[in-house]
Amino acid sequence: IFDDVEFSRGWITDTLNQTSNLVKGLELEEEDVIAYLSYNSEDFIPTVSGISSSGAIPALINTSMRGSALKHSIEVTNAKYVFLGGDPAHHEALENLNLNIPIISKSKNYGLGLLDDLRNNESKDRDEEKKVGPMDTFALIYTSGTTGLPKAAVKKHFQPALSAAAGRIFYGYTEDDIMQNDLPMFHFSGL
Repeated sequence: IFDDVEFSRGWITDTLNQTSNLVKGLELEEEDVIAYLSYNSEDFIPTVSGISSSGAIPALINTSMRGSALKHSIEVTNAKYVFLGGDPAHHEALENLNLNIPIISKSKNYGLGLLDDLRNNESKDRDEEKKVGPMDTFALIYTSGTTGLPKAAVKKHFQPALSAAAGRIFYGYTEDDIMQNDLPMFHFSGL
């Protein structure tokens, strides 16, 4: 559920697969990084999961970063692309950095097309050849940078799965339950 709209597992799976297929079409090398700057949104999870399932690594950028901290967070990972949510402030912050990295956004065309349009042109079928393991990197998540420039912490694929399993074991959650997440999804505990 996001903004009072409930999304089906089918929609989430389709969006994840389309994102993964889009990223595979960008001809990235295994474990290349895509920086992702977005507030919590309906497609945050399937976008991050789709990037990760493609073999690329999403670097989740803290949405409050600006200036040198933002530039550092994108450049230190040697990101090959930046995916942006629809917030105009994020567009402005990136444009002020003069990065030489292709940008794919939900709301502004930087020459490659809009993220949703590009994603919707992709197949909803899962690439069965690509497999990621539990110890593969799921995402890079940045510290706040309170003692210097932000640093990336690595989140492995087993960690979200372990959290979901722990919820079932310790709290008795079922697939019919709905949990509320008030944390930003770019935060280690929010994802």
